[in-house]
Amino acid sequence: MRPVHLTDLDIAARAILARPAAEWPERAASLVTGARLADRYRKRLARRHPVWGDGTLAAAALGVAGRDIAPPQRCDASYVKALQCILTALSENGPFDFCRPALYPIQRMARKQRNGLYPGETS
Repeated sequence: MRPVHLTDLDIAARAILARPAAEWPERAASLVTGARLADRYRKRLARRHPVWGDGTLAAAALGVAGRDIAPPQRCDASYVKALQCILTALSENGPFDFCRPALYPIQRMARKQRNGLYPGETS
């Protein structure tokens, strides 16, 4: 991941403020791992990642939350908690600690049902 600046932290905190407070730690970890993935993508293919941007934390936050992030009116308690979630996610994740389902939370149908049979198959 590219170096983290104060602007990156501010934009990432404002991006997760738009979500419910229960989702903040998961969303913060997703932003950090997405930025790391995008930096590897940029280095390998010499172009921006289509979702996560150019490897900065701000680009990852803007890629997920969009450009309509409103600036906070003041540094209130919820903003500080969101910033704390971002800093915790930055300190916990290693450079390669991410898995694909955490980055792309798309609900997909499983090929097999729980009992091990394919849909429509009888035992």
